[in-house]
Amino acid sequence: MLNELIGNAEQYIHSSPWLAVVAVFLGGLMTAANPCCLAMIPLIMSFVAGRQEEKLGVFRALGYSLALVLGLSITFTVLGVAAALAGTLYGDISGLWKWVVGAVCLLMGLHLLGLLNIPIPSPVRSQPKIRGMLGALTICLA
Repeated sequence: MLNELIGNAEQYIHSSPWLAVVAVFLGGLMTAANPCCLAMIPLIMSFVAGRQEEKLGVFRALGYSLALVLGLSITFTVLGVAAALAGTLYGDISGLWKWVVGAVCLLMGLHLLGLLNIPIPSPVRSQPKIRGMLGALTICLA
């Protein structure tokens, strides 16, 4: 049944454009449930909880959360467009790109297993300089 739904998705979307919006939204929800995005939950919670000095109400906390999510959305959209453009570019140049990416993944896997020590600079840990909603937006743009 799922294969039939996916196979006929183009017909469904052409018959009802709003179905495309729903499909993209559901795809985004499924993408947001992956382990990489789940790691952002503590960032969002700590940023919003760190605003205790402002005596946040529910709606203000929701506003901070939405600003963080908007920042993440912009970041992932830009990265997705860059990956699509780079994929086209490198796909047209040569098949060597697959081997380079594979080698980097292998090296990082060996590093994560502790079999290879690659010095990776740690990020600077400091309080964001920009406060308020703009600060919430910009913290996720980096």
